[in-house]
Amino acid sequence: MDHKSLKHLEEKSLAIIKSETQSNDSNSVTSAMILLAILLFISILSLYIKNGYSMRLIVFLVLMLVTFMIYKAMMRSAYAEHATHANYMDLASSEDKVHFIGAMLEYISSGYGVKLRRLGLLKWFYILNFPLFLVNMKELIGEGIPDSGFVPIFLSAAVFSFIIWSLFFYFEISEYKGNRMEVDAIISDLRL
Repeated sequence: MDHKSLKHLEEKSLAIIKSETQSNDSNSVTSAMILLAILLFISILSLYIKNGYSMRLIVFLVLMLVTFMIYKAMMRSAYAEHATHANYMDLASSEDKVHFIGAMLEYISSGYGVKLRRLGLLKWFYILNFPLFLVNMKELIGEGIPDSGFVPIFLSAAVFSFIIWSLFFYFEISEYKGNRMEVDAIISDLRL
């Protein structure tokens, strides 16, 4: 690659890093999780007040907490992996611009990986917990759900949730996948 192309690639990479570090998607994902968790908790608490103790409510609460802990553990892992690529600036003064730009692009690719994991986990958090909220709302608004009717209602809510949240997150996940594939292709070209 000639010097002009490398300079352009370096400038573009630095612009992407600046843009991505200034984005606020981490806060919006956290807010979205907290919103659903609060709504689900309020619905569980309301059902407890309305009907008293129910094993179903305990299971719902435990499910929500387990999915939240899985999210936190998997994001901690993604951040740790991303941190291994954060030393790209150590190579900035190096004469080997190809190595520096390659390290910078690996950092960008890893950042897209973090965003993909965050969105994927949020999607599954919603897919798994939203049906619980819907079932609770049906029980709060309606006459209650007999044990024999719980499974069909829950399965209907789960299918609905899977379809809605998969479609909702599809475009954003596809965009980040495309961006990451583009960066990975440039990394491969640099290594040739």
